[in-house]
Amino acid sequence: MWLKVRSSQVFNLFQIIKLYFIRKVLNLGPLKNPLFRFSIIFVFLLILSGLTFIIYTFFEGIENQTAGIRLILTVYTVTILLWTLIIFIFVKMLFMKSTDFLKLTFTFPVTMQERNTALLIFEMAISILLISILSSSVIISLVIKYHFQFLPQLITCIFFTSITAYLLLQVVTKILLYIINIFKLVKLKDVFIIIFFSLIFFELYANSRFIVEDIILSYLDHKDPSFHIAIIWPWIMWNSNLFITSLIFLAVSICFVILVIIIPDNSYMSSQKYVYVSIRKKQINLFTSYLYSIMRKEDTMNYVAISYLVFFILFANGYHEYLLYSLLPIAFNGIYHFVNTNPLRKLTQQIDYSVLRDYIYLIGSQLINIVFYSIPMLICMVVLGLFDRHSIEALAVIVVSVLMFSLVGILFPPYEDNPFSIMISFFIIFSLGIFLAFMIFILQLSVLYNIILFMMLVCMVVYLSMLGLVKLKEESF
Repeated sequence: MWLKVRSSQVFNLFQIIKLYFIRKVLNLGPLKNPLFRFSIIFVFLLILSGLTFIIYTFFEGIENQTAGIRLILTVYTVTILLWTLIIFIFVKMLFMKSTDFLKLTFTFPVTMQERNTALLIFEMAISILLISILSSSVIISLVIKYHFQFLPQLITCIFFTSITAYLLLQVVTKILLYIINIFKLVKLKDVFIIIFFSLIFFELYANSRFIVEDIILSYLDHKDPSFHIAIIWPWIMWNSNLFITSLIFLAVSICFVILVIIIPDNSYMSSQKYVYVSIRKKQINLFTSYLYSIMRKEDTMNYVAISYLVFFILFANGYHEYLLYSLLPIAFNGIYHFVNTNPLRKLTQQIDYSVLRDYIYLIGSQLINIVFYSIPMLICMVVLGLFDRHSIEALAVIVVSVLMFSLVGILFPPYEDNPFSIMISFFIIFSLGIFLAFMIFILQLSVLYNIILFMMLVCMVVYLSMLGLVKLKEESF
């Protein structure tokens, strides 16, 4: 049959992936400590409470409740669409580096279609969970203020939009991968996929302003907003009811799922991980080994391509003060650098290991890697007179990002390119970042005190990283 998927096998494989997630992530590193788990939950609840209070206060000031909430949720649908695309790119970047993890699925008696279906369900579960977390303050505020009056609108604007958008993006991915396989460009598939969807994101972000303006103008003119594909589900909901909208959503989703399953896909098959580089034996020492371990990775080349794409898009659109933030994808490699250099670390632990030296090499090799690939950017900016105070601030952010990514790579090491530990790491970094921003907003500190707070954060990150290296050294003996 053209479509042969055993639901029991898909369910079993999904359960195995979930079990892997629980054992390899929730019982890894600091997450094993109940106090650390409680601290993370406490910070998350504190952020959620603060945002909920702010949004609830905003809803209190709305006079025309029905029309006002309709406007807010319709505009919020565009935000959900952008967040879904960001989450999709994020998940693809994680699974792009997860060949070793996904190899375990090849040993099971399942077909490729069943395997892809289980992975699709798991990716969808991750997407829905992240969207729910991001939207939780809006949902809670509306429920507290208006009870369940706007529940159908919340379902269509948030969940129908995110699910169908993710499925559509997955279908487009499968079609692109099929074309890439035809033209024998498999080694470049990651670059093509990330660049393609990054371009879609920038295009959607640029057009979202016009869509929002049209929605607001329609509201001010007491008219229904014009039809835009970005707000298709709230538009159908406003012109029908939840039952009809749900039927259409189900039909569309089923069609997308069938397409995802039947389109051939070998995108997770292993390929060469390193680029060949001719090295003189006299040049080899421990530090250059750290440096080559990151510069020779094919994934590094992918991130460099993405960084230059972002750089040119920002340059073309006149966002000159943000140009050097395009180096963040290269800094992302810091999460994997600890694991990539672990064989070297194990050798030195048997001979002459120093935690301080290891950390300096770990961070120094990444910074040199970033400087090397950023030289054309810096030359371009200096020649055009675009290197200014904003550029220095961006470089400071890049350095801190390297420190932060290295920290989570040490505390939650993604062994076998495990993508789930990275998701937990990002969740923790995102929560702490929001918490710090929230505290700075409340305290209204001066520039000097903000700099002091920033330096304290850097010192804490360095201390925790080195403490993590010490603990890992003790565990290895």
